Formats: sequence, structure tokens, C-alpha cells
Amino acid sequence: MVFSGRGHEALEAVAAALTCPSQDPLLATAVAPLRPYVMLFAGRPAQVADSFDTGELAVPGSGRRCRRPRRPATCRR
Repeated sequence: MVFSGRGHEALEAVAAALTCPSQDPLLATAVAPLRPYVMLFAGRPAQVADSFDTGELAVPGSGRRCRRPRRPATCRR
């Protein structure tokens, strides 16, 4: 989407995937590394730091496993 000039749609799709994690493990794994970048560029650096502290995010190669984020009640099952 980004390279076809639909950057706004791409940002919305990533934001939706981060808010309501997919039940598809492949998609969830592909989107997970984007989460800290999206939060950082959205002006939420404190939330990024908290996510690393709580284990919701982990530094790649650190050997720590991420805990699965809670699914908001607004997400469709």
C-alpha cells in the first residue's frame, strides 16, 4: 500500500492490526516488530518504554519472550 501511494491506508491497516492482534500467528508475528515504531512515531514513547518493561515487547535477540498483548473488548473475534 505504501509504495502505491496509499500510505494513509497502510498506516490505518497497521494501527488496526496492532490494536486488535490477529488470530493468525503468521500475521501476528509479521506485525509485532512494527508496534514500537508506530507508537513512537505516533508520539507515544512512554508507552513504548512501558511495553518493554511489562514484557509486551522484547528486544530481538535478547532471549526474552513477549507476552501476548490483551485483546481489547472492541476487537471482533
